Amino acid sequence: MLADEIRVRVSGLFTTHHRLRARTIALGVLTIPVLKAEAVFYAADGRELILDRTSWWRRTYELRANDVLLGTARPLGILRRENDLRFDGRTYRLSAIGVWGRIWRLVGPSGNIVAEIRPRGVFSRGAILCIFESVDLDLLVFAYHLVNACWHDQAAAAGAAAAAGG
Repeated sequence: MLADEIRVRVSGLFTTHHRLRARTIALGVLTIPVLKAEAVFYAADGRELILDRTSWWRRTYELRANDVLLGTARPLGILRRENDLRFDGRTYRLSAIGVWGRIWRLVGPSGNIVAEIRPRGVFSRGAILCIFESVDLDLLVFAYHLVNACWHDQAAAAGAAAAAGG
């Protein structure tokens, strides 16, 4: 995929629908159910990707298409601000950057920055995927799903801390 930016717009309260768009081209919709470990990406070309959380404790994930394993992800370290992604026989690193860890960077096998995933804004749901190199859409969807899960966990932890303090 060669685009410089993909915008993600989110709708829904419990089950969420993440619509990915590059300029005027719809790329697909990632549907994330609230009570399931499995999310589905419905690509505009008709393909379906299954993004499955294989372990709640270890935070490991798999990416599948037609029961074929395309990729895996596992956290590195105890704080889980860095993930090891394996996709198409290559290893990528997905890491939070900055103090608050809201921006994530996908680094390729040779150490090159492939993409960054940024939240749309403080009061806006969704994200902007800034693409620096040609990259497979399936890998971008996988990385975005992992980052979204981390953002969700951060928000839940902040809410729990606020509730405990008040």
